[in-house]
Amino acid sequence: MPAALGMAGFDVSLLTPANSFAVKSRFVRRVGYLPPNATPLQWVFAFAAMIKATSPHLVVPCDNVSVRLMQMLVISPPNNL
Repeated sequence: MPAALGMAGFDVSLLTPANSFAVKSRFVRRVGYLPPNATPLQWVFAFAAMIKATSPHLVVPCDNVSVRLMQMLVISPPNNL
């Protein structure tokens, strides 16, 4: 996916656990790492920090956990966010 997005002209950033295969892509320009065994709240804060740092035009969840966490953010965002 990073290659397809990069070739389409996107500046690709990635928020991922440390062992992600996607970080090896030459199309990924910036990487944010999640803490090991991140809780949903830690993920939310890491996601918010990545958004602040990169100001993305598009956010693409790349696995089922990310989809569920992003849906959770829309349906019931944390009070302290």
